[in-house]
Amino acid sequence: MKRVAIFGSTGSIGTTILRIIRENSNLFSVSTLVAGNNLELLIEQIMEFSPRHVYIKKGRNAKYIKQIFPDLDVYTEDIGLEMISKLEDADIAVSALVGIAGLAPTFNMLKHCKEVALANKEVLVTGGHLVMERAKKYGTKLRTVDSEHSAIMQ
Repeated sequence: MKRVAIFGSTGSIGTTILRIIRENSNLFSVSTLVAGNNLELLIEQIMEFSPRHVYIKKGRNAKYIKQIFPDLDVYTEDIGLEMISKLEDADIAVSALVGIAGLAPTFNMLKHCKEVALANKEVLVTGGHLVMERAKKYGTKLRTVDSEHSAIMQ
């Protein structure tokens, strides 16, 4: 069973990935969920997919999640995003954070995951050569989620 980390779990790509995981629960499990500000949807996702690690941007939301799920590893703020993107308990990491905010976490994922599915074109536009070099250095499979990203990567 492949363990999946989803960076951007409450966005359109993230919810689509979770639907695919739901439909293929015999093949995939969720290890990590990373969200920005959509607390309600993130809580629903935690309840359904039982990840081990969760990130939410605001500290007060992280405290609320920790109250509801005391055994869950909860990360917050910039340092939390850096830390959660360096975890090594996912086989596949989906990079679907919006804009340039996805660059640093993706850079970390390339070192700490076996495979990164990229759904953020800004990561390739702003740091494409660095991302490609890092993937090669660590032998990480770098996949694109849609055709536009694939064209940029090529």
